[in-house]
Amino acid sequence: MTPNPVVTRRLSLAWGVEAIVIDDYHSFEALIAIVEARMLCENLARPDERIAIISRAPGGQGGTNVMNVRRLALPTPCNFAATT
Repeated sequence: MTPNPVVTRRLSLAWGVEAIVIDDYHSFEALIAIVEARMLCENLARPDERIAIISRAPGGQGGTNVMNVRRLALPTPCNFAATT
């Protein structure tokens, strides 16, 4: 998941990758909330499963510098506009 449509198109070329455009985020906490909601609402994962979020810090430069492994909680209402 990325807010960058160019990255989404590039990732779509990789075997086994389902690339999804998400809303832009301004903090890592916002990214976590967006990813968790999309994973659960689009049935890409179930509650209590573990996911890995790999990112660069918002506003940072360069490549990946953050990795977070977390267990998904119970789903929240799906109230976002699908942008896939």
